[in-house]
Amino acid sequence: KKKKIGGEEAFKLKDTYGFPLEEILLIAKDAGLQVDLARYEALEEEAKGKSRRAHKGEEQHFAPNFFTDFCAVHPPCVFEGYGKIEGKGRVIGLIHQGKFTDLLTIGMEGILLLDRTPFYAEMGGQVGDAGRISTQGNFFDVSDTKSPFPGVVAHIGKVTSGEIRKGATVDLHVDEERRKGIENHHTATHLLHWALQQILGPQIRQAGSLVDATRLRFDFNHHKSISLEELRTIEEKVNQEIRANREVKTYELSYEEAQKRSDIKQFFGEKYGAKVRVVDAECSKELCGGTHATSTGRIGYFKIAKESSIAAGVRRIEAVTGIEAEHLVQKEEDLMRKASDLLKVPPSLLLEKIESFVKEKESLETQLKVFRKKELKEMAETCLSKKELAGSTPLIALIISLPTSELPAFAEELMRKLTTGVIAIGVQEEGRCQLLVAVSQDLTSKVGANQLIQEVAPLIGGGGGGKPQLAQAGGKNPAGLSEALNRVRHLLAQ
Repeated sequence: KKKKIGGEEAFKLKDTYGFPLEEILLIAKDAGLQVDLARYEALEEEAKGKSRRAHKGEEQHFAPNFFTDFCAVHPPCVFEGYGKIEGKGRVIGLIHQGKFTDLLTIGMEGILLLDRTPFYAEMGGQVGDAGRISTQGNFFDVSDTKSPFPGVVAHIGKVTSGEIRKGATVDLHVDEERRKGIENHHTATHLLHWALQQILGPQIRQAGSLVDATRLRFDFNHHKSISLEELRTIEEKVNQEIRANREVKTYELSYEEAQKRSDIKQFFGEKYGAKVRVVDAECSKELCGGTHATSTGRIGYFKIAKESSIAAGVRRIEAVTGIEAEHLVQKEEDLMRKASDLLKVPPSLLLEKIESFVKEKESLETQLKVFRKKELKEMAETCLSKKELAGSTPLIALIISLPTSELPAFAEELMRKLTTGVIAIGVQEEGRCQLLVAVSQDLTSKVGANQLIQEVAPLIGGGGGGKPQLAQAGGKNPAGLSEALNRVRHLLAQ
């Protein structure tokens, strides 16, 4: 029905679903549609403004000099979380509502800074750890872990029992199941990167990633969509390495030595120190500071959930592992079973049944078009019988029941039968209305359809426009249609 994709719709496609504007414009052009770019750009700028304001808020919370004095007194927090999810540490700082404090009591949200920790702070696409910090019946539940400043690990959470004091020695417990899920997905990301290079070519480079306990997201440079066959082969490659149950080793090298190793992936633009950490799963070797499964077999199972484009030349794969992968397969199986039950055929015959329905639908649509064409011709004949004169001008002015999408085609058919004169047709649809005015070409030198529509559109609470032979207006006042048609009669009579 529409000829233009609204700016709100285009922005939602990009902002919510990751559809690049270039693709929206390309597909719209192929379908003969326009895109409201002015509104899209306004929404884009509005979103950027919100992002800037949010970022500014973060900077005020953790201003650039917020931790300067703190770090001048305290050495960097020691991370002890490789292969370890428990430990002890000392509280060297507490933050509440953006200010340092000496005490957090029950119900208070805040940040704990420790001298050492097994909690991994969000970095390199891997989300931060969650868990619990405790001391003698006092509990602080950690919801996230971040590194807002070099050498600082912020344990973000809430006191759920008792109190936490600065200087206290505390027991540290990372959520084990969550950490394992993150590690499995992180190792699977490395295997996916390796498999993509094996199947699509060595030019594949990571362009971003996200790893959490229930899924992984991997962005990479590639100029076209990936076929189903390629995706299946990528899955098979990753699962072969999982079944091989290879040991995942980690070791340190000097950065100079790592640069000489062509078998070790490293990312341009990343900042590396003099020593770098290598995660080695035999087939895949990458520089990485994240936590990983101890063996590929622990991942269990790898399943691609979605492949899409997020920008020109950048693709995204979303995938799950282990129990999450099993749940995804079960969900797909449930969908197939429901479809089979609905269509009353076994799963093996489901495709055949759907194809027969598609053919039947196409046949019915063809029949419907023939029937509808005949119906519209009969409706045109009925309308023609109600022709009147407005002054000396032949006029058909009626309110009819017709979908607005069929209005222009119907007016064209009616004008063919009328040959000379003016047509004014109103239709009502869900609290709104449309008014179409058509003028035969021989009369456009005296009166234009666009002139008439501009005169009467306010009466239906709307506006519109068009050309001398055909114009249309939409409005929010269906009750004004009769008055609008009378106004057309009056104008023509004059």
